[in-house]
Amino acid sequence: MRLILEACTAKYVFLSDPLINTYVNFRDTFVFQAHRKYMAILDNHPIEECPFRSDYFGLVVLINVLDHVMDAELCLRHAMRIVEPGGILIIGQDLTNEDDLRNEQVVNDIGHPIKMEEEWLDKLTGPRFSTIKHRVLAREAGRNPQAHYGTYIFAGRKL
Repeated sequence: MRLILEACTAKYVFLSDPLINTYVNFRDTFVFQAHRKYMAILDNHPIEECPFRSDYFGLVVLINVLDHVMDAELCLRHAMRIVEPGGILIIGQDLTNEDDLRNEQVVNDIGHPIKMEEEWLDKLTGPRFSTIKHRVLAREAGRNPQAHYGTYIFAGRKL
């Protein structure tokens, strides 16, 4: 969101995470600063229980969210649902394949219970969004190359 807000303005930013009320206490973070400046509206619902109406937001951003949830498909469907027609969905997501699942560190990572591949994400976003940007970063370019074969980068406009 810091990078996005450098390029555009927003009256408010909704920050949704079940732990947002904890994150807001971490000084020197975007969540703390945005809340302090009264530009962040905090929402602690799990995305599986998304309270927002359909076609509500002009921009929805999911960065490494889907591997932390209980139901990744439901979460992605809610995210796509709440983007208004013509609005933008941005996804950044670590990807895990069969080779990665041979790594004991990946298999035993309880903080990331869901493992996903590019094809799964493409199948869900493709019919409802026109692609602005679609790229998979190579393993070496990702955040955690020992655990993920790539990083999915997607920006699309809702049809």
